[in-house]
Amino acid sequence: SQEDEPHAARKQAILKAHPEIKDLMGPEWRTKYMVAGTVSLQVFMAWLTLSWSWLAYIAAVYVVGATANHSLFLAIHELSHNLGSKSISQNKLIAMVANFPICIAYSITFKPYHMDHHRYQGDDDLDTDIPTVWEGKLITLSSMGYADHCLRKALFMLCQ
Repeated sequence: SQEDEPHAARKQAILKAHPEIKDLMGPEWRTKYMVAGTVSLQVFMAWLTLSWSWLAYIAAVYVVGATANHSLFLAIHELSHNLGSKSISQNKLIAMVANFPICIAYSITFKPYHMDHHRYQGDDDLDTDIPTVWEGKLITLSSMGYADHCLRKALFMLCQ
């Protein structure tokens, strides 16, 4: 893409039209409590569902577990922008706690790749969210389609 990264321009336009929004920017002090609560929910549900039938267990995993995991992924994303605390080290610590139930330690390594994505958004060679030619061929030539794409995306993100 030949266009500049859109976040900065959008931020300036929004702030120009609505300067009061500036008061809402910055770290959210409740993040650590939301993360602690969500991690506690995940641990509690792991214990609670130990003796459940498979059908009830799968339903709980799908509804509660997936929702909580998504919430933790979003928290790690926000923490990579240092929006959970005024301190960088506290943001890292909160992100590591949020990462605990996910079981794949990625919260610290996610940040540099995500910052590169923002810095080089749309650049085919440098934007870490754009698949390489090899990844694109591997995914589009797959017979399993979208499910295969999702699994491979997770694998490629893990290997970054």
